[in-house]
Amino acid sequence: MTTTAITSWQDYNPRVIDEAVTADLCDRLLGYFATQDYRPRSYQGVVDARLRRCDYVAITDASLAAEVHALTEPISSLYGVPVEIVAGQDPLVYRYEQGIGFVTHHDEVTEVEVARAENNGQPVVHGNITVTVSLSPADRYEGGELYFVDPPAEFKLPVGAAVTFPATRRVLHGVRPIASGYRFALLLRFAVADAAR
Repeated sequence: MTTTAITSWQDYNPRVIDEAVTADLCDRLLGYFATQDYRPRSYQGVVDARLRRCDYVAITDASLAAEVHALTEPISSLYGVPVEIVAGQDPLVYRYEQGIGFVTHHDEVTEVEVARAENNGQPVVHGNITVTVSLSPADRYEGGELYFVDPPAEFKLPVGAAVTFPATRRVLHGVRPIASGYRFALLLRFAVADAAR
């Protein structure tokens, strides 16, 4: 059997960080979501519930955002490269409800997405490494697994655990349909300090 050597952060497959954030922070993020006006989230700048059934809230509270951004240290350590916060970009809390979940996609930002976002007010989440943190207990919703295509993998993690992966076209993934309940997740991206911008 031949294995390919990992020579760059871009070569990593999805990785799990147990207890990436505290249960207390997860509760406060959910509380924040509940007090804000949420909006439907787009896919490539288009809101279409046949492709993605999800609402979002941007974490504009500086204190909460700073706690979330403390993930820079474990992410830098995990990938062996310095990562940094993307200036002016808020972390997002997503709420997936019963329906499609999110079709297979990649996280690399496209020109089409940027152009559409200029007209529809949707956030464009820039960065090189995606981090998604489970905010919902697994028994509060059915379905909703975060899945990856190659290599195949599925995750339904406990509260506070994270899945992280390169935000490149190579890493195709999605969210399985939600059969019942709500799936909440925190989403943010970090920039690799020496990556081409």
